[in-house]
Amino acid sequence: MPYTGNTIIYESGKSMGSMWKIQEYNPLDGTPDMIQKMYATPCHQPSGLNVFKGFNEMASWVRFIDALHSNAAETRMLTKPTRRSGTKPEEDWKAYTIPMVTSQKHSWDFVPPDVIRPLAVATLQDIAVFSRRLGMRWKTFKPSEGALRAEGNGHTLHSTTVRSVGVVAQFTMRDPLTYPNSLGELYIPTPRADKMGFGILPGDHSLFVPDHIIGTPADCLARTLEIDVQAGETLEDMMHEGSWTPGFSDIIGIAAPMIRLPGSEIIRVPRPAVYEGGLTYQQEGIVVFHNRIRDLIDERDREGCPVSKQTRWVLQQLEELSMYGEQWFNEKICQGNRTPIGFLDDLHARHDMTTKYFVSLRNRVDWEESDYQIFRYTDLMYSHITHAVDYFLVARKILDAGKGRNHYRQKVQA
Repeated sequence: MPYTGNTIIYESGKSMGSMWKIQEYNPLDGTPDMIQKMYATPCHQPSGLNVFKGFNEMASWVRFIDALHSNAAETRMLTKPTRRSGTKPEEDWKAYTIPMVTSQKHSWDFVPPDVIRPLAVATLQDIAVFSRRLGMRWKTFKPSEGALRAEGNGHTLHSTTVRSVGVVAQFTMRDPLTYPNSLGELYIPTPRADKMGFGILPGDHSLFVPDHIIGTPADCLARTLEIDVQAGETLEDMMHEGSWTPGFSDIIGIAAPMIRLPGSEIIRVPRPAVYEGGLTYQQEGIVVFHNRIRDLIDERDREGCPVSKQTRWVLQQLEELSMYGEQWFNEKICQGNRTPIGFLDDLHARHDMTTKYFVSLRNRVDWEESDYQIFRYTDLMYSHITHAVDYFLVARKILDAGKGRNHYRQKVQA
């Protein structure tokens, strides 16, 4: 694929792009009608999944298109669009994106004979995103130097520089007999999820949360230093000890919007950073958090102290979710694709309610008051990160002194 600006030539004319609802484009949606439309001769589709003739094709862009078709077909198997109250189905699916192709006329008279023709043209952005959706991870991504290599899920993509052409990429798809399907490797097919594969954490724009670049340890540290210098310095010391950073590790859960699509069993997203596991990422955190809130409310009720309705509402949600048992508490069970759809829809609805609450706080402004304050969710978010980082060292000292509080039979690691 010759690299010209952000355009890449893909080995062997089709132009690929992530355009949306343009009639003259052919969507790679994995449906039988569209698959047959792509070829002059019929393709077979064994076992209900799409294993296409492109596996044996010499032109690697055909194999790439087939892999995207297969990926879309597998996505459709785990996705059943639903209508949430107050929304139209198309509103829930605005974020869903699929690749498309269109035929274009090109002159390849000056292409060297050792390059299989015709070629396909694609943007660097599309190749980067679609390769990630196919379950590959970028081992080398230096387009300005003509160096591209991605591997994973049985696929490989690599590039070479061809004189007078530029960067040309070749794609090899998985053997359908060795890899009959990749349902466990599917990622949520939205731009928000795509961002996470490149170290960009999408912010919830309904709460005015900006995107955050957290792809490298240096990015994580720089963002924390912007929030609070002291917390950043403390975090820098702790980053040398392991892959969990208290406070900052919570940023994904509290900054990002709901990325999962309604009606879908696909919940996997690429890891945006090494330090992505938050406080309640594992069972121990959820159990302790749940019990601490319950104990707090019981104690205040006994002493006749007030308890906010929001705190009681949080406990109610935790009590109801605990009825799911291991599905809720065990992170090894609930963090993979094919999680029961009813459980996921329930979580989705509770997340929506929580988001609406914080949105409503911003709208509660008494403009007639001279000292009115506008609630900003980002203030709450950054305060949580700052205090969680600072209090971690305090908690460690307490544990080392043998004065730790009730850990509810969960393991404690000082």
